Amino acid sequence: MALGRGTTGTIDSVSVPAQTGARRAAHSSIIVAALVLSGCARDALDTPCPEVNVGELVVTELSGSDADPPWVELYNASGATIDLTGMRLTLTKLDGSKTETFVVDEGAPQAAADSYVVVESSVEFPTGAAVDVVTCGRPIDRMIYRSLPSDGSYAFTGLIDPPDHAENDVESQWCPDIGSPGERNPECPE
Repeated sequence: MALGRGTTGTIDSVSVPAQTGARRAAHSSIIVAALVLSGCARDALDTPCPEVNVGELVVTELSGSDADPPWVELYNASGATIDLTGMRLTLTKLDGSKTETFVVDEGAPQAAADSYVVVESSVEFPTGAAVDVVTCGRPIDRMIYRSLPSDGSYAFTGLIDPPDHAENDVESQWCPDIGSPGERNPECPE
């Protein structure tokens, strides 16, 4: 089949002239590689991701280390309901030795405007980590914890209302809590 400029087609079969020795092996390897690479091409899968701006989702609470499954609480500061499907939470150990990411699946709870939502994690939380909220490849919020309590949770102070993505960067604004997932946290004791 002859293809003109701007025309596409599909290769249904390939004829290779008989050759001997190393030359045959080299040509065969090239042809096999070309067929494998061209045979694997396919359209990318649609990966939903919420259109969220920096600071519109704020990490406000993490489950204690004994929680099964572990969870993260987020505050939706956007003023609109957000479908969290496709959002990524990445936990990177403080020493940089390991990074774990989980993607929020379809059917996860939506984050109503100006409210708290709890998202269950499919990965265990390391002893100390940076937690990054990422949507559509953009970082939305980050917080760092050095350790988690075994019981209860680790919570951003309820003193700052509504929660703010810049304020949750301040480690002194976080404290062990008896746990208040899905609602405003109590103030951290001084």
